[in-house]
Amino acid sequence: KLERKFFSPLIIKLANLYFLNEQYDDCIKLCKILSEVYPFYLTPNILKIKALIKLEYFSEAENVLKLIEQKIPNKELTDSLHTTINEFKK
Repeated sequence: KLERKFFSPLIIKLANLYFLNEQYDDCIKLCKILSEVYPFYLTPNILKIKALIKLEYFSEAENVLKLIEQKIPNKELTDSLHTTINEFKK
């Protein structure tokens, strides 16, 4: 299905599958593309942050979080992501 319509809603499912299968680099690449095409779609950015944390790219995860923090209406989510980054740093 994705071959016929690459930018369908299924693309985020593929990014999630990459994440679940521990293919974090592929997940990050796909989320980056989605973020560029759909700048107001927050899910790819949040998934990218989680994948960056798994790869221990904490500074990059913090940078992405700072970019989208203003757009996330749920402050508990941003607090949770900050906490996760800080815990993994230790």
